[in-house]
Amino acid sequence: MNSNNVTVAGKTILLIHAGSMRKKFIFDRLKELGIQIVCLNKERTTLAEPYVSHWITADLKDYQACLDQVKQFMSDNPTVKIDGALTFWDECILLTSKIVDAFGWVGIPFAVSDRIKNKYVFRDACQTEGISAPCHVLIHQETDLDQVDKKLEYPLVIKPIYGACSAFVVRVENQAELQAAYATIKKNINNFWLAPEWKNLEVQAEEYIDGQEVDIDILLQDGQCTYIAIIDNKETNEPYFVETGWSSPSRLSAPEQRALEAMALSTLDKLGVKNGCVHFEAKIGSQGAVPIEVNLRMGGGEVYIYSKLVWGVDLVEGAATIALGLPLHVAKAASPHYHLLSHRFLSGDTCQVTKINVHKDLYTQDYFVDLYFEKQAGDIFLAPPEGYDRSIGVITVKGQSHQETANNLAKALKYIDYTLKKMETKQQD
Repeated sequence: MNSNNVTVAGKTILLIHAGSMRKKFIFDRLKELGIQIVCLNKERTTLAEPYVSHWITADLKDYQACLDQVKQFMSDNPTVKIDGALTFWDECILLTSKIVDAFGWVGIPFAVSDRIKNKYVFRDACQTEGISAPCHVLIHQETDLDQVDKKLEYPLVIKPIYGACSAFVVRVENQAELQAAYATIKKNINNFWLAPEWKNLEVQAEEYIDGQEVDIDILLQDGQCTYIAIIDNKETNEPYFVETGWSSPSRLSAPEQRALEAMALSTLDKLGVKNGCVHFEAKIGSQGAVPIEVNLRMGGGEVYIYSKLVWGVDLVEGAATIALGLPLHVAKAASPHYHLLSHRFLSGDTCQVTKINVHKDLYTQDYFVDLYFEKQAGDIFLAPPEGYDRSIGVITVKGQSHQETANNLAKALKYIDYTLKKMETKQQD
């Protein structure tokens, strides 16, 4: 990807958080690039062990303890020169900013990331900077719901200000639904698997944004955009905003795509994001191009595959090159190499997965890209509001046009046989 022949091989990066099995490809790619990894994590992990040259263990929510441990490691290992820091884990964005500030590495300053990571503060920042943003209210306690009703117009969206994976994000149409959604969130949010990593568990309400939802993947270096691409989101299952799939390249009109790209880059510039890999979520509709939220790291799920196969751009390499302070040149394809389409296997009800069979011939089809199941036979899939499991699984296929890719998806689904048993659940209200 770096046509200027600058190599990252031999450099050492501080990787913050060891990630999960679905992020193992990141370790594989960093190893292929010849980057040495010092991993800061709460503990050593079997997954990352083969890739990590040195471990630093600390409570990742305790920023000062992490800084102290990194300093101690550098003092104890003077021959190990760390050239930069990077995270692919959303809950570690603020910690990473603290670290790059402390050691003078390339990245996003804490003052900037703290303004963006908090969804309520982000909305305030957008309004201050003249960026389109819905009206919004922070809900500290149940009595604040009266202020929501007075200040905002329905429909509304209620969400945790440090949330992830669309958990506890709910569209409400009136005050009764708002009160019920708030009560459910406050009762159950502590049990969500990522909640212990969130800075706090406060929630906000904001006015609903209509339109086509997209993801915009961006590489920025020294304030200059070196790569930008749009992924269309299939319509989410509301009121819980459950993601159902994605496709690329975008099928939006050229003016709509230009409006989204201009809005995203203007937003990042005004908020002070100059370096990094960004996964930007937005909508374009009756209010024009509007930011939903800005993730200051590479997107999860299929994002890496989409940039790599559609446009020939490696986001792991790009993110690492930027973090290491090396010049980055990205050669994005003039036209897409492939069209990609992903489909999530979901259930509208909480259920038990009773069977999953995949015919081996699927993996030999020329249109096949990727298939993984987050659930196995016997597992429980918790659908909102009982739980917020992301999916039962996801399949991705490719083709030379959107229609061909859609046809290929239909073919691929015939190789997959799975059954679900609906479970009687106690409404979590």
